[in-house]
Parts: sequence; structure tokens; C-alpha cells
Amino acid sequence: GGIAGGVIGYKIGGLVGAAIGGPVGMIIGGTIGFILGIFAQFIWDKITAAISSISLPQIGTAGLTQASVATTATAGWFAPAAVATATIGGLIISQVVSGAFFIPSEEVMLTSPYIQVTKTVEFSGTIGDSINYTIQVKAVDKDLTKVKIVDQATATCRGSSPDLDEHSWDGSISIPAGGVWEKTYTVTTSDQFNDCLINNTARVTAIVEGKTEESFAVGYVSIGNPPEVIPWGLPIHDNPDRGPGYTFGQITDEGIVHQGIDVHGYIGPDISVPVYSTFPSESRVIQIGFGEKAGNYIMLSLGKYQIFMGHLAQKPNFKIDDPVGANAPVGIQGDSGHSFGEHVHYQIWENGVIVDPRSFGVRSPPW
Repeated sequence: GGIAGGVIGYKIGGLVGAAIGGPVGMIIGGTIGFILGIFAQFIWDKITAAISSISLPQIGTAGLTQASVATTATAGWFAPAAVATATIGGLIISQVVSGAFFIPSEEVMLTSPYIQVTKTVEFSGTIGDSINYTIQVKAVDKDLTKVKIVDQATATCRGSSPDLDEHSWDGSISIPAGGVWEKTYTVTTSDQFNDCLINNTARVTAIVEGKTEESFAVGYVSIGNPPEVIPWGLPIHDNPDRGPGYTFGQITDEGIVHQGIDVHGYIGPDISVPVYSTFPSESRVIQIGFGEKAGNYIMLSLGKYQIFMGHLAQKPNFKIDDPVGANAPVGIQGDSGHSFGEHVHYQIWENGVIVDPRSFGVRSPPW
């Protein structure tokens, strides 16, 4: 500023006299430059202070958190049903609600968003007393017509199993939007129920705006010391490997949390790799079908556990409620649905909460 002022002042001074104009011009120019310099430093300090107050890691974390929250509802293949169990004295009370048991909207719906099924089980724990089952069917926000309810029970016992009747209510029931249908029935226990796991599936079908919809809820009662029912190990026995697949909790290329593990066996032409149930006892098929993402899939249930296997080569040769033997084959490894190559997507639930399969006999690493 001083040099610039000197030049200008020199020119001005040339008109009024070099002896006076030169020094005056330098003083004026220097003063102006000094003031502008202070102002520029003040502005720069404000800008740098504002930048330094922003934590870049916090910005990144906030973005990740928002993305995670946004995808939580659609991250897994299935969101589990809500399950509540309480023991009051010897009284066992459990309640299973079908409410959120579904795949995201672009996938197969395991339960209808219009039908909520609640299954409540009460039992004193004493042989000879009755097991009380209550089934509630709620029309969430649309009228339900031609409602049919079928409740099927199976027993997994150390000895002989008791005979269990199927309970059903015909398809002439109508439930208005927001309304609830409820029914309670009892099963009297005997010595045959000792050391048994009693599984129940309440399945509801109804017409909603001209379309058939379905929901279900699963309940169970454990009496005495029933056989072990924990799913264990991998659904593929021959040379199981993770390969390029995802493990539990990993963020996928789509930015969602992988709620299961990927496993494959041998891969090659004319190679068929069997896929097995991981239950050590007989289980039941509760869902089977095809989904855009899951491909051909099957879901098995036993007690408080459910397992899911997707991307099978073809639809498994089972029907809903079919029994599946202990560690029995259920299908062939494939790449159906949204798949990066031949593998099986494997999930486990415990009491309606999705859990890490690595806690159930799956070695880590590689999973």
C-alpha cells in the first residue's frame, strides 16, 4: 500500500509540486493499505475460526448414522416378529405378535401389513394342568373378509409324542378395519407331554380389497427337559467357505447392514451342493417361496428359533407345515434372486430377534 500510494502521490505531486506531493501521496497510500490489511486479517480470522469449529469426523459419523437409520427397516431379509415371555411363579406366559415379520416392500411379504396375529400361551408348568392358547386377529387398517384361522401344533419329545389336534375357524369371519377377533382354547397335558417342546403356528388368511393376504404367529411351550433344539453349524457341509460373501453385521456395497452370513460349497459345472437344516431335531416349514432378492428360500421353525436359507437353486420340495428331519437336506445351493454367485444366505432368530450365527457353531474367521 505504501509503494502504491507513493506512486500515486508522486503523480499527484507532479501537478502541485514534487517537493510536497510525493511525501503526502505516500502517507495517504500507506494509511489506506494499512487499514485494508487489518480488515482482511479480521475477515480471514473469522473464516478460519468457523472452519475449525466443524469436526470432519462428526460430519462423517452423522452421515453414516443417518444412512444406517434410514436403511435399518430394509437392511435385512426379514424383520422379526415381536416375542415376549414372562414367568410368574410357575406360570409361563408367552406372546408372539406377527406385526413386523416381513421382507421389505420390494420383497416377499412373510406377513400381510393388514393382518396382525397375536398368539398368547399360558401354562402353569405342572403336568395335568391345561395349556391355554389365545389367538387374536386384528384388521390393522382395512376390512378383512372370508377370514380363516388354522392353528397347528407339533411336539418334539424325548419319548413318545402326544396327539395334538388342529384347531381351525372357517372362512366366513369378517373383521372391520381396526377390529379384533379373539378365541381361546385349552389343551390338557398328560404324562406324554413331559420332556416335550410344543410348537404352535397360527396361520390366518383373509381377503383384503379383493386380494388374498396371509399372516402368522408362532408360539411354543417347553415342558420338562425336551431334546436340544438349538440350530448349530452351517447349512452347507461340503467344503464350506465364505468366499466373496458377507458376514454378519458387515456393510454391503449397497450400504445396508448384512443380517446373516453367506456360505458356499464347491462351485463348478455339474456340481450340486446340498443345503441342510441346522436343527438337531425335527423342525417345521413355516415359509417357502421365491423373492426378488432372496430368490428361492425356505424358513424352518423349532421352539424359540427360526432359520432362513435363501438363493437356493430351485424351490425346495416342501409345503408349509411339512416336517423336516434333524439336519436333513432342504435344497441345493444356487444363485437365484439378487445374488453375486452361488451361495446360501443364512439367518437365525432367537425369540423373534435376529442373532449372529457365529454364536451358533460357525467359526470366525472366515465368517
